[in-house]
Amino acid sequence: MHLTEEAQRRQKQLLVQESFRRIGKFEIPLPPVVAGPEWAYRVRLQLHKTEQGNVGFMSRHSQEVVDIRVCPVAAPGFSDLLLAGAPQLKVGRTTVFAPAQTAWEQDRDPLQVEVAGKPFLVATEGFFQSNLALMPAFLAKVLEGVPAKGKRALDLYAGVGLFGAFLADRFEQVTVVEENTSALALARKNITGPLHEFVCSSLERWARSLPRNTPGWDAIVVDPPRTGLSSQAKQFLGEHPTESLVYVSCNPDTLARDTADLATVGYRLSALTLFDFYPQTSHIEAVAHFGR
Repeated sequence: MHLTEEAQRRQKQLLVQESFRRIGKFEIPLPPVVAGPEWAYRVRLQLHKTEQGNVGFMSRHSQEVVDIRVCPVAAPGFSDLLLAGAPQLKVGRTTVFAPAQTAWEQDRDPLQVEVAGKPFLVATEGFFQSNLALMPAFLAKVLEGVPAKGKRALDLYAGVGLFGAFLADRFEQVTVVEENTSALALARKNITGPLHEFVCSSLERWARSLPRNTPGWDAIVVDPPRTGLSSQAKQFLGEHPTESLVYVSCNPDTLARDTADLATVGYRLSALTLFDFYPQTSHIEAVAHFGR
């Protein structure tokens, strides 16, 4: 937070470039950064409440709750809740979502939020992007590398179907793979259409079950956890080549590693854009486009 907005973004560009140099073993130019508001952007918080009535966040590397009444990166909907000491929250940890002017607790699941003009059902306890202001630009960049029309698309690590819902506008059939049963149940509601497939499985287990003659996909979107793609996932992508692979990453180190590994199975990095979803922190997310 001691850095200006411009300096923060510059450091994140350098961080990603260094990851590709150190781990991927190749040079990339400084990638462009897309950013939204510096402050008051976060619509999802995990708040902790003690038996003494303190409400706030865990102190780093300890179990102590730091009492908070104002958080400059929290969305405006949290203001009244924090100022009042959140009397309605239970003792312990509670996930609270505030996409508008009101804060919603996890007991109110599922919630409906609008992203780039589409309504989505989300669970406060499950993962969903906590900076909604940047989502339209983010989705536009993801879809930039995807054909405008096609037969089959694949959404891996799909969550509640954020990418799958927009892929469904372009492709006759979208196959959605997600191992979390609660997230997949919401994806079924968020993605409409009679031909789409919903698979409750890890990518690795599902890939092993595919028949040898499975036809390919016109586009594949992967959004793995911070650990990146497993060796089996990268093998699957090599065995089922697509002209349009979009990799959404929250960890520059594993993205750099996977980019180098994908090159060995025939993919080439064609574009890389950073998204500063979390100003005032060291985190940076990326959208990487690959061709053959």
